[in-house]
Amino acid sequence: MTGPEPGSARDPRGRSGFSLVEVLVALTILAFVALGIAVLFTRSMSLNASGYDYAQLAAQARQTMEELSGLPYSHPLLAPTESGPHRLSRGHFELRYTVTEHRVGSWADISAEDHDAGRHDAGWPAVLPGSGNVKRITLVVRSKADTGRIGRREVTVTAIKALQ
Repeated sequence: MTGPEPGSARDPRGRSGFSLVEVLVALTILAFVALGIAVLFTRSMSLNASGYDYAQLAAQARQTMEELSGLPYSHPLLAPTESGPHRLSRGHFELRYTVTEHRVGSWADISAEDHDAGRHDAGWPAVLPGSGNVKRITLVVRSKADTGRIGRREVTVTAIKALQ
């Protein structure tokens, strides 16, 4: 038996391995895969930051609505808004809320179908200020910070305050 044949994997003269072209092709493929992963990583960071922004907005909306709902029915901050929304500023947030007063005899009078169809005031009888038994508070919380991210940074919540 003689030694290994020239060009085989066990060639002791160093002629085994990959050619320069094969190495360049492998590196090119690896670069494309790495570039695709980098784009996905960047996008996931952006979506994570966006989710954090919305979580902060929702938390601020919930906290403010709880504070407003906890006020007495006749509190000045719950006076019906006729000349535009009430405005508040808290940290990085701009808050606007409106209060409308209604007289509701039965909750069956208020149609959820009208609300779902975009007719938000349908079924809510208008009354003179001070003569209603229900106040509807609509709060809009918007981020003041320009995050440079795509999408509107705004949350709207509505609550009902009944006269007790």
